[in-house]
Amino acid sequence: MKAERKSYSKKMEEHINEVFYYWDSVYNRLADKYGKTFVESHPEVVSTLVQSIATKDLESSILDMSHDMIDSQKELQEKCESIPSAISEITFLLEKKTL
Repeated sequence: MKAERKSYSKKMEEHINEVFYYWDSVYNRLADKYGKTFVESHPEVVSTLVQSIATKDLESSILDMSHDMIDSQKELQEKCESIPSAISEITFLLEKKTL
């Protein structure tokens, strides 16, 4: 699975959108539960929860990437293991042609 390369500005835009998504979600849930006045008086609560969620999401993304890297490493190892036999076959064919 090949990762799509994105421009820096596209990555930043996605990151900003994700942060706003987290912020809005946390803000709205806290406002529904404790009231808008509480949330507006305690932005540090929203910030702490957003940071916690974003950190957990980052941990999950890193774990997914590590699994992808392990899978890619296994595929590469399998391909590398077939190289000696391919070289041997090419050598045989070249020797056969020169005879």
